[in-house]
Amino acid sequence: MRFLDRDALCQVAGLSRSRSALEEISPTRCHCEPTGRRDAPPEDRLCCRPRRLGEFSGGQLRRVALARILVLKPRFLILDEPTSGLDMSVKATVLNLLLELRRRLGLTYLFISHDLSVVERFCDRAAIMYLGRIVELAPTRQIFALPRHPYTRALLSAALGSRRGRSTLPGSKVNRPAPRACRRAASFSSRCHYAEPACSATEPALEDAALGHQVACRRWQELRPEACAA
Repeated sequence: MRFLDRDALCQVAGLSRSRSALEEISPTRCHCEPTGRRDAPPEDRLCCRPRRLGEFSGGQLRRVALARILVLKPRFLILDEPTSGLDMSVKATVLNLLLELRRRLGLTYLFISHDLSVVERFCDRAAIMYLGRIVELAPTRQIFALPRHPYTRALLSAALGSRRGRSTLPGSKVNRPAPRACRRAASFSSRCHYAEPACSATEPALEDAALGHQVACRRWQELRPEACAA
């Protein structure tokens, strides 16, 4: 298992050149010469001519950091916001590269992101979290087609609203409670339109809403599917 930090520069800090960034981990397997071929394996296209790390763009730093991880031949990668701070074209390039690496090398990713459009495209299953707790877990298509938890619905509605110039969540004017204050309560209860007294007393457990679809809400069966668009 390996971890790719959102700040790629932190993972190669202290190294002066891209070749050093790879040789530090595996000098015998370092290959920094560019192939110049579009049909080259993706793990080869990660590499580049030796240059000072300060000369790299954000996308290039991501590839150097990813190459350092791949020379160790991991099977499981934790990707923490791997596309944050990148423009749209570079983001698409990095995502396509990650998808191709997953297919060719048989990798498994734990993908952490706040960008719902990326999650929808990239992930097979999605876990929606609020204040450090999973409130809904399901195949990604189900999450986007039929969200069950009030927070998931509000999140998707806000994402849609941002494309139309407005982006708000229920209770946005209410101060979010500290995680400690929600230890024994439903984490979203103070901002939820559907909350009842029991929600502030005990934390609901994840329960099956459908095959492979779990939700932590007492009233999910009462909520109409179209409520997410409200």
